[in-house]
Amino acid sequence: MSKVQIDLRRLHKHDIGVSKNGKKIYAYLTQSPLAESIGRNPHLLKLAKDITALYEPQSEVEYIQHDTGRSVGYAERVKTGPDDAIFYAKLLKADHYTRFIKNHRAPTTRFLTLKLRRDSQGDYELVNIWLGKKYPAAPDAKGANGRSKSYWEDHAVVYNGQHIISSTVTKDCPY
Repeated sequence: MSKVQIDLRRLHKHDIGVSKNGKKIYAYLTQSPLAESIGRNPHLLKLAKDITALYEPQSEVEYIQHDTGRSVGYAERVKTGPDDAIFYAKLLKADHYTRFIKNHRAPTTRFLTLKLRRDSQGDYELVNIWLGKKYPAAPDAKGANGRSKSYWEDHAVVYNGQHIISSTVTKDCPY
């Protein structure tokens, strides 16, 4: 990475807060998976600050699933049944397929999940945040595990106008 790229990235760094064990938490709010979540739900930044102050991250990658005790928004992932209208597509800027459900309402949730990644200084970048509980990666995504396929066979993302690549839309399961 050139010096100009490093300086530009620093301009987009946003301080979130400090964890319970004194680690700085920050985020890059442009060109990241986090950007779309924050764009749709700006209140997540304040919640991220409050939640990270309660935890002591220590691993290279940390997932924090937190029950806020109150409704914080709508969970995009839902359990599906045999009669649901399901399709698959790639989201814009994604390299894997997402399983979507049409004509379904997202339920309210009290849960918020944060994904943190430790940097070379020992602090943490908030790389993603979403409303709802932690879930495994899609079966064809980086980070897929033994639970991925079984989870995504009966769960889907509620389609609500997300930016998808139309040429990838299919009713046939791609994984």
